[in-house]
Amino acid sequence: MSPVVAARLPQLATPSLFLNHRLMNDIGTAARDPLNVLVLVVAIVVGLTVANWLFVVGMLAYGAAVLLTARDPATGVAAQRSARRASAAKISSPTFRAIIGEIDTSQREIERSIAQTSGALARLLAGVKTQTGELIDQAHELARKGEIIEQYLKTINPAQLQSQVAHIDGQIARTHDTLHAAATPGN
Repeated sequence: MSPVVAARLPQLATPSLFLNHRLMNDIGTAARDPLNVLVLVVAIVVGLTVANWLFVVGMLAYGAAVLLTARDPATGVAAQRSARRASAAKISSPTFRAIIGEIDTSQREIERSIAQTSGALARLLAGVKTQTGELIDQAHELARKGEIIEQYLKTINPAQLQSQVAHIDGQIARTHDTLHAAATPGN
């Protein structure tokens, strides 16, 4: 990837856009939930065969089921996992893919440990679960950016870059700052 293309890549989304994106992922995951799909199919079949007004009622029931499922924290976790898996699949660098795999495994272990706790400790660890999810998202974003840098570094010639740096260092060494020399006493 050329530096010009890399410079034009979109910056990180603002927090409000990130939350909207997460909500849309939750709704998308809830819309594909098997029970909700069953409600949709029944609504279509009954609406088309029994009475047209049942189609509208069925669609309202489907919408309500999707919204209720999307608000479920487990659906949010499932949506985040599927988004992370898709993100990890996009990473082609073996180095970054291995690192992200280890991070994802660690996060699943943390979630499993938190799920086994109860009482006051479970309430305290709920915040840790949220924070680890945010850290995982940041790790995936950093891996994508690191992969861009890695791809750029593969395209450059280090010897040519070093000769350019040496040339610039020589130019700097030969430069004489007249303003600085005039302002310095004893020159």
